[in-house]
Amino acid sequence: MLTIRRSARITVAALALASLAFAACSSSGSSKADSSTSAPSSSTSAGSSGGTSGGSSDVCNAFATFKTSLSDLASPATVTGGKAGIQSAVDKLQSDVDTLESSVKSSDKPQVDALKSAVDDLKTAAANFKGLSSAGTITTAIGDVSTAFQNLATAVKAGCPSS
Repeated sequence: MLTIRRSARITVAALALASLAFAACSSSGSSKADSSTSAPSSSTSAGSSGGTSGGSSDVCNAFATFKTSLSDLASPATVTGGKAGIQSAVDKLQSDVDTLESSVKSSDKPQVDALKSAVDDLKTAAANFKGLSSAGTITTAIGDVSTAFQNLATAVKAGCPSS
């Protein structure tokens, strides 16, 4: 019992470090966190398809939603939910990246593809999560998602001034 609690604490610490890395990356390149909750949801009904402009409200809303889900992944509530909580948060990320993919212009597709790949790797790490022994893998995967997200942020920044 003591070993399980200890590994859970170490896992929480590893995920907290990963969230700090994400916070450092996201604050250095953008200030999207403030706008992620203020983006009107009705603007996503504009009906865009792949190849839309990087300045469309659909792209900005999808970007904000993904950023919120990425932040949620590192929240204590997700971590205390154990493997199921982590997998649920990763499933949400995967859904959000699919929405991003359908919203961005074709020139931004390589960054979205890299983000999708990083999320897939995170999903694999979450599926193989076994506590302390896999905390490093999860932490690395979250860092890779964060890096890919920052690369996409750079690409869509001009079209989404609040990103």
